[in-house]
Amino acid sequence: MLTDQPTTQNFWIFKVSDSSAYPDDPNRVYVFDNTHSIHVRPGDEFLYLHKGPRTYEFAGAGLVKQISSRRAHANERRNSRVKRIFTAHLDSVIDFDLPYDISPARKLGRQNRLKLGLPADVNTIGWSISIPRLSYEQFVTLVDAALRNCSADSNTIQQLPKVVDDTSSWHIDNRKATITVRGHLDAFRRTVLKRHSHQCLVCGTQLSSVLEAAHIRKYSVDPANRANPANGICLCRYCHAAFDAGDIQIMPDGKLNTLTSVDSLDAVANYHFTRVTTAMRKDWLRGVNLEFLEERARGLA
Repeated sequence: MLTDQPTTQNFWIFKVSDSSAYPDDPNRVYVFDNTHSIHVRPGDEFLYLHKGPRTYEFAGAGLVKQISSRRAHANERRNSRVKRIFTAHLDSVIDFDLPYDISPARKLGRQNRLKLGLPADVNTIGWSISIPRLSYEQFVTLVDAALRNCSADSNTIQQLPKVVDDTSSWHIDNRKATITVRGHLDAFRRTVLKRHSHQCLVCGTQLSSVLEAAHIRKYSVDPANRANPANGICLCRYCHAAFDAGDIQIMPDGKLNTLTSVDSLDAVANYHFTRVTTAMRKDWLRGVNLEFLEERARGLA
């Protein structure tokens, strides 16, 4: 799920290589010159892209806290166009302990490109320059893919937020950095899916690629419960869309209400909405705030 796009931010790829012309301090500063993008501003966000002979992978993400600049020294002028050196001072950085591989030289990298819809030659979408600019949607898609790649291995998620029984940890402020928000939502998703044994509460599918954590109280109207696991249920994309549209309601007793009678539904909808019994679904609702479900059914959530 995408959150509202910040109106004043830009999103960038910061490329890092072993032969960097300037001495970057990982997770603290990123150094570039005026021949690259000089439009990076405080409040912008970035993805680290490690680039090497056989390495092309996203390794982290964070926020630009401050930009400073100075005149380039003689030994820093790679060419006559280099006039100034810029330093991006970084904050809210999350390292992906399991980097997200998109190298065209490796099978995994090619598979990940396919999942993301990236072309074989990313230069065709403007990634040939040192600091490519991303749209908000591209940034969120890449960050979410990298976070889920980490969370697939329980040994690589120490830096990601932990969902605990502390109401202060459930609140997601719209002013937080996108990478922080996505980290909290990934933790929310992991907790909800694990609680429901990675199974859609409506149709029962366990196909991991289509499972999502759906909010009962809508994300847009209840910031205090955006990361509250009790405000989430595991649904597949089909059932999630139907739930958000109000075509189906999940009742506190496990009953599934449909907008129209099951007999009048098409075969696809009928198949999805009749696979799980009321008793099974009631058992799966353990850990869910039933008052939230009741509110939702009454149209109040």
